[in-house]
Amino acid sequence: GAVFGTLLPQSQAVVEAFDPTLWSQTTGQTWVQVLDAAVMLLAVIGTLSFFYIGQKRKAHNVEDAQKRPMALDGLGKVGQVFVGITLGAVFAGVFSTALVALIDRLIFLGDALTHILGGL
Repeated sequence: GAVFGTLLPQSQAVVEAFDPTLWSQTTGQTWVQVLDAAVMLLAVIGTLSFFYIGQKRKAHNVEDAQKRPMALDGLGKVGQVFVGITLGAVFAGVFSTALVALIDRLIFLGDALTHILGGL
């Protein structure tokens, strides 16, 4: 289900973005494709590090055990931005879909009332 339908194809798309043979097959500027692949890699690593939950094995106190490594903290902030943008886009899609459905229902009700009242 989710592993073969979602995770593996997305992982394969990230790997294929760094394949130089595919860069030469497509039309366009190569540096744009390299930049696109780099941003995709940053987004994947940032998002994964945003969801990183770990604990140091040999912590001296409770604060050290709960503190994330500095590199993961910085990448986690980048991942948080990508997660926020993604959730915003999903919300906009759901909102626009609901708005289109509402408009369709209002048009239907208007046509139905016009048909009913027009017959009187």
